[in-house]
Amino acid sequence: MSPSSREDPFEALLNNRIQENEWHLLFGPTNQCIQIPDIKKSLLRSTPFAVDISFPSKEVQLVVDSLVELLSPANLSQRPPLRRTLRNLWPRVLRWMSFLVERVVLVDVHATTSRGRAIQVNIANLSQRLLELCADPMFESLCNDSKTHSFHFFTAILHIVIHLLENGDPWFQRLFPALKRAVADVDILTMSTELPHKHDLTASSVHALIKANGTPKPDLWSLYAVLRLLKSFSSSEVHLRIIRQYHIVRWLAKTISSLAKRVGTLLPGELKVACANLVLCVEMMKCHIFTGHTWVIEALNEHILPAIAKTKVLDLLLDTVGEPADSPFRLGKPYTKLINTIRPFSLIYSIALRVSRYAQKVARYLQVLNLPSDDPFNEALYSLLREAHMSRQDINRFQMALGRVYCSNVKCSTVIADTGRSPKMKKCSQCRVVVYCSLTCQKDDWKINHREVCSHLQPEHPGDGFRLSEPDAAYIKDTVRRYIAEVRTELLQEKADCEVGVSARSNAVTLTFIYNLWPCKIFFDKASRSLESLNCRHAKDDFRLQWDQLDMSKEILIVVWHPGWTCHSVMVYRESLVNASDI
Repeated sequence: MSPSSREDPFEALLNNRIQENEWHLLFGPTNQCIQIPDIKKSLLRSTPFAVDISFPSKEVQLVVDSLVELLSPANLSQRPPLRRTLRNLWPRVLRWMSFLVERVVLVDVHATTSRGRAIQVNIANLSQRLLELCADPMFESLCNDSKTHSFHFFTAILHIVIHLLENGDPWFQRLFPALKRAVADVDILTMSTELPHKHDLTASSVHALIKANGTPKPDLWSLYAVLRLLKSFSSSEVHLRIIRQYHIVRWLAKTISSLAKRVGTLLPGELKVACANLVLCVEMMKCHIFTGHTWVIEALNEHILPAIAKTKVLDLLLDTVGEPADSPFRLGKPYTKLINTIRPFSLIYSIALRVSRYAQKVARYLQVLNLPSDDPFNEALYSLLREAHMSRQDINRFQMALGRVYCSNVKCSTVIADTGRSPKMKKCSQCRVVVYCSLTCQKDDWKINHREVCSHLQPEHPGDGFRLSEPDAAYIKDTVRRYIAEVRTELLQEKADCEVGVSARSNAVTLTFIYNLWPCKIFFDKASRSLESLNCRHAKDDFRLQWDQLDMSKEILIVVWHPGWTCHSVMVYRESLVNASDI
């Protein structure tokens, strides 16, 4: 048997890697020549609680030097005993590297000494070295317990990759491709759920997403990694609420719009990853439906409808490369679900105006696509445009007949033209409910009135949806009023039937107007049950206040739930049901 056939597989793996020129550029021969017993002793130490990168302890400095000595290709080729040491201490090597990546690079971002900066450079080099070792197909069968320890190391590297992307560090360009190769058979979504929670990963992820959107040609793979990380956090309500504070829907919509601009310049190898990014953006966006109408307005402000109509052409490109119809990269189903989620909101004044604003451009893209009339995406988008057009016509009638919205300053009687569409209109940026005719009126009203009630009108938790603005609320009340007039006789009879034998005010009947189904639905319910369904302090306070002022002889209490079913998706007010002549 020849010597080459008896060569240890791990030795062969190291020899192949040592011969690669790039590694010699990263690691030259070391001048320290640390002895193997000292290397073992340093790596078998327990990891400390904290590390000062600028002024490291002797123990930490020795660990870094030992890792450099142990993983240097020149040393491995000249000192065979180091290879056996590397193999036997592999779990400890990965454990120390995971610790150093998290504590040294992520916590102490800016080293203030030359020693600290040298340690950071060494760790970045070592990370790439280890990732490329892990990416080798022979690796898993060569090192004991490699899978468990490698997984934690991959997790730490994923974290540092996002950090480097956020800060524009050029090392991102070297580490991320190596990480992709190393985790080819690992579910990156599962891996991201294991990230340590002591760091504000959601903030880093959102900032990384913003950073990627700010570049002319963001790296599609880095964008994919960040989106997968964000999606993993969306399964937790706590993390989802944190993400909302960073206006995540706005950035998701901006991401789709930026990808729409690159449709004509995508390379063949970028087609699938671009589609995967779009699918993730849409799925993430739908997670925020429970914030009410706010997320729809943020998405529409970033041109979401023209963007999805334009990027739908990628489905046709997938056809040319033979992608199956049920492929996860297909955009038809997720786009259709997103449109159907937006459709009920088209009954809101400000949303209907925004949808109709983009109708002509969207229709032009649909004509270019030339999809079959029974295509679900085509049908859903045309239905949304049609319903928004109907609402727009109704809004025009409302503006001409009843659409006067006055300045919220109690000392001002100015009518805001076109129900708040005047370019001089000012809206409170904190609650987004009250409107003013000028900045002067807004400042004056803040001092004498709005300061006391603004916090009551704001979302109960940061990241939750806002209440409807005064123009939106006025239009909804008008819609309810006209519907009640149409079915007035039936409602009076039903109200009378429900009140038979009911004398206690707590059991009186209320009217609930629900329009999360097109066009709308009205039904009666008991006041006590309506109060129980309001699961937030603000809505219950409004309910009790309106209830105390209710004239039972000729009024009903209306609870309006708009799509989203959040605490600020509720509007409570009184409405007259009978004319004076009927009393």
